[in-house]
Amino acid sequence: MTIFDPLEPSHALIEFDNKSRRWSPLNQTGAYYGKLQLSRKLKISATFGGSAYNLFEGRVSRFGVNPSPEQDVTVVEAISQLDRLLKTTLTTSLFTDTNPVSLFTEIMTRSSVNSFVADAITDTIGFAWFQDITAQEALARLVGFGQYSAYEDTFGTVKLKNRYLGLSDTTVATITPDASQLYGLNYALTDELLINKARMEASPRKATTTLNTV
Repeated sequence: MTIFDPLEPSHALIEFDNKSRRWSPLNQTGAYYGKLQLSRKLKISATFGGSAYNLFEGRVSRFGVNPSPEQDVTVVEAISQLDRLLKTTLTTSLFTDTNPVSLFTEIMTRSSVNSFVADAITDTIGFAWFQDITAQEALARLVGFGQYSAYEDTFGTVKLKNRYLGLSDTTVATITPDASQLYGLNYALTDELLINKARMEASPRKATTTLNTV
């Protein structure tokens, strides 16, 4: 998958040993009775080196209980909130001279996506509107407009990233090394992959106004 592929919801599948019936949603004597419900929030994390890392966050979409002695397991499936983009159909009015972040917010809000964030983007979309398309397709069109990227992190937050990798200024990086440390500089960029203009400036490594005889 690349940053230009359509944004798809994340999925999680967990299999529990259910010999004790504690993972049976209808078992009234089970330890988790009343808590094993569809659409309930589910979070998966792991601890490594003393630190906890989030792996997935979404909502339960299915319970599968197999009571046979050979299996005797419960399978829990969950899906991230991006599923709402697939279930939401957009028909909007005309947007003119709109900032992409505003349009991104409109798509997320109409899809009931609660957690999202965008880089500071200074572009302007001349005009746009959506008619009878899914929110997923609308987001794909927005990303394609500015060669942005969008993804969902492990906390379930949808992020829209600028093509400048989070930098909103026209200068991507300024390097000012000590004159005695800069011995050479090589730079190569394939024209086919060039999206943004690159400008490079350099000063001589050492300058002197006096002539020394060796």
